[in-house]
Amino acid sequence: MIKTGDVAPDFKLKNEKGVDQNFYSKLSSAPILLVFYKNNCPTCQYTFPHLAKVSRTLGPEHFLAVGQDSVADVVTFKAKYGFDFEVWSDVHPFPVSVLYGLDFVPTLFVIEKDKRISLIAEGFDKKAIEDFSNRLAAIKNILSFQAFDPSIQVPLLKPG
Repeated sequence: MIKTGDVAPDFKLKNEKGVDQNFYSKLSSAPILLVFYKNNCPTCQYTFPHLAKVSRTLGPEHFLAVGQDSVADVVTFKAKYGFDFEVWSDVHPFPVSVLYGLDFVPTLFVIEKDKRISLIAEGFDKKAIEDFSNRLAAIKNILSFQAFDPSIQVPLLKPG
């Protein structure tokens, strides 16, 4: 089981264009929010519009989605939920999901430049998303960024 402080395992998967990509090549934009999901997961469907909002403001280069679905299905999910960051496909028998020890989706990992995992969150976790967003905003010198609209009630946690 992977835990906070561990080195994130490297992996290779097909991106949304069907081209093999290597995870460690993404770390030049660290920190990276690595999000595992499944298309038919209601909590994943709830989570992604929130991540899309953060990504549009703070930069898609800091996000990577890994869908437990075919390349065609991850492309459809991306279009439906309107996010602008990369999505890669981890198909059955889900080697990367197994490598990362997933029990639930969505599962979020924050990966640092030194390849260490600084945060792990299972399900929808408002605080984890806020913490990552605030950190990115500070890195980019954006003084007043809110990941969530304060006029909309958002649950703190929603299990996957």
